[in-house]
Amino acid sequence: MHARTLVALGIALGGLGLAGCVIEDGSNPPPPAVQPQPSATSTTPASNPPLIAIDKGPNLTSEPGAGAGVFVSYGGSGSWSIAWTCDTNTSNLPCQFSIDVKSQGIQAVQPTTPSDVVSQSPTELQLGATTSTTLERVNFATDVGASIVLSVQIDGRPQPNLVFYVSNGRIVSEPTDPIELVPVAP
Repeated sequence: MHARTLVALGIALGGLGLAGCVIEDGSNPPPPAVQPQPSATSTTPASNPPLIAIDKGPNLTSEPGAGAGVFVSYGGSGSWSIAWTCDTNTSNLPCQFSIDVKSQGIQAVQPTTPSDVVSQSPTELQLGATTSTTLERVNFATDVGASIVLSVQIDGRPQPNLVFYVSNGRIVSEPTDPIELVPVAP
């Protein structure tokens, strides 16, 4: 089993708060409790990705370098944010991220590092970055209320259990790749 998968599984099952995953909203409350995820992770792309509700709310983030993860947030009115960091503080290795987003009306793409954007069109955004102890982020807009289909690879392998978002008031991940995140509120 990949070392990052073991670290993530240990963190999720140990209740240690998703490798320091927090919600940015100014009040800095403790992170919500994490529900253990199924141990089986699909590495075969789903032909029909599962539809998953994503809450409108504050940005998810993590302490840079503390744990590998991709953090997806929906701000409402078609506003999205995707942040990612590696577990370099424990693994002493960088992570190679490949993130693919498909949606309608992708525009206003604002990455923290412009070279992270591999390609962009009105229906697809491809990100690629080698990250170690930084927190990278891209903000973008879609048509209001449009869902996104998200696929994430870390070090060349799907890592769906390392993709986090807020659904029904909890920080969760889904054990399949890709997933389709559907905003609860436009």
